[in-house]
Amino acid sequence: YDLGFHTTSVAGIFGAVAAAGRLRTASASVIEDAFGLAGSMAAGSMQYLENGAWNKRLHPGLAARSALDALDLAQAGVVGACEPLVGRYGVLNGYSRNPRPDLLGRDLGREWLALKTGLKPYPSCRLTHGAVDAALVLRERFPTAEPVAISIDLSPKAFDIVGEPTETKKRPRNT
Repeated sequence: YDLGFHTTSVAGIFGAVAAAGRLRTASASVIEDAFGLAGSMAAGSMQYLENGAWNKRLHPGLAARSALDALDLAQAGVVGACEPLVGRYGVLNGYSRNPRPDLLGRDLGREWLALKTGLKPYPSCRLTHGAVDAALVLRERFPTAEPVAISIDLSPKAFDIVGEPTETKKRPRNT
């Protein structure tokens, strides 16, 4: 986030390559080349925050489509870059100020993070969900027909992304 990239699209393509490669029963070398090609496709600028553009909505689908493109190219024999995640110009070094490649495979095959995930309960940025939960609890606990003002504190990163009072956030012109 600090460098202006949306994690869903940057990391999503690699998850999609792994999943689609597995479903296609692609060989390890094909998946490795597909990862190498995916490194050139990983993107996802958060510039959409400036005007409420629809880019963010497209990021998961673009990541999935690009993953299939990378697999198709690799299966056709196109050679992908080596070390696309941890290499000198790899995604971790390009998209992070403090890359931790040692964490990538630390508990691989032992810890299943997917079991710790959940469904997104609100159609808003995940960084707002704590505040939404708190507001709903307050509404239940203190029901009133009169409007009530509340103040919400957000983390500095959440504020940068969802709280900064830009004109497009104060007066949105689209969904």
